[in-house]
Amino acid sequence: MNSGFLKLQRNLLSMPGIADMYSVEGATGLGLYVSINLYLSHGEGGWGVYTGTQMTVLAVEGHRRRTEVKRVINDYGLFVVDDKEKRFTSHWMQQQFNKGARKLRQSCGTPARTYNPRAEEIELDIEKEN
Repeated sequence: MNSGFLKLQRNLLSMPGIADMYSVEGATGLGLYVSINLYLSHGEGGWGVYTGTQMTVLAVEGHRRRTEVKRVINDYGLFVVDDKEKRFTSHWMQQQFNKGARKLRQSCGTPARTYNPRAEEIELDIEKEN
């Protein structure tokens, strides 16, 4: 995550949870989804605080109501809420942070010591390219 960029998939609007959210919430819901993820991108490991105060902050920043923020977080399966620890993350953020961790693992040590859980997929991609 040191690059300062988040990768947004081109097929975002056709993804199941996003499509459901977009059909109900429209473009404002999509903007709220992106802004919530921007907030999460600054948290450790892509996690943010899930409290009434933080929901109010996100609502004020997005010019929305707190109920709308909570609805986007809770109703579409796009976020994971840990009620016990009062924190939440999104599947998008976890994907972004896991890719960063994978790149870090791949760049450490010699190839013999590199751990890559997707080694077979990478080999198939290389074969397709050749």
